Amino acid sequence: MILTITPNTGLDRVIFVQGFAWGKTIRADSAAWGMGGKATDASLVLGELGEPNLATGFAAGETGERMVRMLMQHPATRCDFVWVDGETRTNYILVERSQRTQSTITVAGLHVRPEHVAELEQRVAEVLPRARCAVVGGSLPAGVSPELYPRLIGQAKTHNVPVILDASGDALRAGVAALPTVVKPNRDELESLAGRALTTEQEIVAAARVLVAQGIGLVVATDGPRGLWAVTADETLHAPVLAIEAVNTAGAGDALVAGLAMGLARGWPWREGLRWGIAAAAAVCLTPGTAVCRRDDVHHLLDQVVITPWRPAR
Repeated sequence: MILTITPNTGLDRVIFVQGFAWGKTIRADSAAWGMGGKATDASLVLGELGEPNLATGFAAGETGERMVRMLMQHPATRCDFVWVDGETRTNYILVERSQRTQSTITVAGLHVRPEHVAELEQRVAEVLPRARCAVVGGSLPAGVSPELYPRLIGQAKTHNVPVILDASGDALRAGVAALPTVVKPNRDELESLAGRALTTEQEIVAAARVLVAQGIGLVVATDGPRGLWAVTADETLHAPVLAIEAVNTAGAGDALVAGLAMGLARGWPWREGLRWGIAAAAAVCLTPGTAVCRRDDVHHLLDQVVITPWRPAR
């Protein structure tokens, strides 16, 4: 069983338009709902793939209840959220079709008290002995210190459970210091850790190697159309993005995490978890809803994944 932990849960409302302009009434072409928190995104993908998982974190209100129903449409997914004050947030993703661009607006909603944090840590401690992998991800709601992530990672390591961290900002920096098994930063997040701009492949790989040297087992650095670099102490791999017609790219990175989590839970080599994650990420891009994918698409795309040893350009 894979445990996913999302302190700042959410749902995404994805709105597709042609020709957005401020100050005008814009009629949407279509709209879709999707998951909106990094680790719960991974749970949604894992559920579609039939991989047993338990989603926990903080949730609230009618939006939180709707989120739980969406997750539990898959029999492989169970939920055990700590219910707090406020409302699970709704994120708004605007996809402009003609320019092939998209932007996300996030809205805070959860109100978390210290007793809620203590309850979450207790629930995690109770389930970790049955977990094969843990995913910790996303932003932190008001009232939750970034130090929650090091504590959760420490709990997982105490039970010898491999843990994947996917976060940003202070939460990412605090979590990295606890040396999780895997970290999956995008280029912006890796730049924030490195403290400098990373424009070339060599610079991205070098920054990832710094994290590996500190004791992280695998760093998977993504950079949009340039694909990803997977760096361990023994090797550096590169995988280009798959040639697909993307509908909505939101949640693709979280689907990559889902594949990596499957690999860790099943004891696969790094490369096989990457292969499933890359296929799942591409499958998510084929649907309008964030982190929504179809199992058949994932299986179809697996054969298109190319992972090769990375060599610096001369």
